[in-house]
Amino acid sequence: MGWRWNRHQTVVALLSKLLALLRDAPERAVGRRLGVRVPPLSHIVEWLGLLLDSHFSALILLPDAHPLLRSVRIALMDHLSICRSSSSLKGFLTAIAQRNALVSRPDTGDYYIEVFQL
Repeated sequence: MGWRWNRHQTVVALLSKLLALLRDAPERAVGRRLGVRVPPLSHIVEWLGLLLDSHFSALILLPDAHPLLRSVRIALMDHLSICRSSSSLKGFLTAIAQRNALVSRPDTGDYYIEVFQL
């Protein structure tokens, strides 16, 4: 008989792969620009949530999975703190993006007046 993985080992392997993808989020952005197919961060977080929701009680009973669960928690907390700290920039970035997309000025020299209405 050959060696077979049970369901819990498969879940742990998938969880560790998702954790590796979560940790490599900045490098994936570069890979996406180079044409490499990588899942978006939102999909990785969704899969982690689904996997943990459906198998959490079994993972808690596996002592080998405890370090992996701690690592997932740390990685998610890091991403959450980045999201919280960057959420204050959302309004500024949206205004800049809209302004750059809508306003195209001809070159008028050194003096220019713009009229804004509120």
